Amino acid sequence: MILVSREEKPFVYSAKGDARRKAVIADYEAEIEELYETVEDTTISGLNSPTTLLLEESVVYVRAVVLGVMTTTLGDDDDLFAYGCDRFD
Repeated sequence: MILVSREEKPFVYSAKGDARRKAVIADYEAEIEELYETVEDTTISGLNSPTTLLLEESVVYVRAVVLGVMTTTLGDDDDLFAYGCDRFD
């Protein structure tokens, strides 16, 4: 999961320039919880994550995920964003 910061809610940094992890997590607590709920609600049941990082196994997994969330079958070279894979309607 990736949560992107919002311009109106910037990360808090220490004097050394490091992100203050606890402060950032506290500031984004609601967004983090919402993200976990979204993932729970949209998880494809019965789909196991790859057990290795081998290309072949990863490709099979990604194909299964895309097939599970898209309304149309896509090829390996198709642009997922062109088919709306970035939208949650």
